[in-house]
Amino acid sequence: MPSKTLMLLCNYILSLLYLNQKKNKAIYRVHDKNNNLSAKFNVRKNTSDKFVIMETWKYNTYYNKKDFYNKRNLNIVDIGANIGAFTVYASMRAPDGKVFAFEPLSENFSVLNENVELNKSDNIKTFKLGILDKNIRIPIYLSEKNMNKGIGSVHKTNENIKEYIKCRSLKDIFEICGIKKIDLLKIDAEGSEYPILLNSDSKTLKKIDKIVLEFHDSLDNRYNYKDLKAHLIQQGFKVRIKAGLFSSIIYLLFKIGTLYAIRK
Repeated sequence: MPSKTLMLLCNYILSLLYLNQKKNKAIYRVHDKNNNLSAKFNVRKNTSDKFVIMETWKYNTYYNKKDFYNKRNLNIVDIGANIGAFTVYASMRAPDGKVFAFEPLSENFSVLNENVELNKSDNIKTFKLGILDKNIRIPIYLSEKNMNKGIGSVHKTNENIKEYIKCRSLKDIFEICGIKKIDLLKIDAEGSEYPILLNSDSKTLKKIDKIVLEFHDSLDNRYNYKDLKAHLIQQGFKVRIKAGLFSSIIYLLFKIGTLYAIRK
């Protein structure tokens, strides 16, 4: 196994091992050397909070290349903002732009707002909403496992805990945020990426320039990432799936991967 892949895999495993902190809440500090950015986050005991932060700040899951942030006055939308790891990162990469963060879970939303304030991010607006393909109030099933606490999905799982959330459509985001286009759309919606994008009309998708998302192929057997890729190509995007041995191992183990789409 190549040394870089082995190092990434070790970091991934270690990030899961040190989630059990002693305090119920602690401050976790991170630094992005490539872009000289630093941030701090409130993280909760027995949750995936630290790993969620590392996805953005250490593993570059949501892309850190300049062409994602090379324009001024960007409109960035974060669907599935969780505790704000990408939200804060995007606000720093696009300081003269605006970041609109959507998070439906009550506890996550509270910590998201704490982290926005902690980093003095004045170009972020948060919304306690889920995004789906229609306006609806539905249950979201919350993980009871320590490693995944803070994560929820609209897909029925073996978990018994649920919270009812209000959802709006991708089309509605433009009206909610008061914007005419989305320069960068990030989605980490635990399987809801499929109805969000596959059921959005062409007129809505034409208002989006770039998309980066985490797909979850174990939650909805009707679709997989190939369906998303084909649909977005048909809608005028150039699409690639994050490749490499590390990404292949993660997909093999968890059926999770990353998709990047840029309008041609």
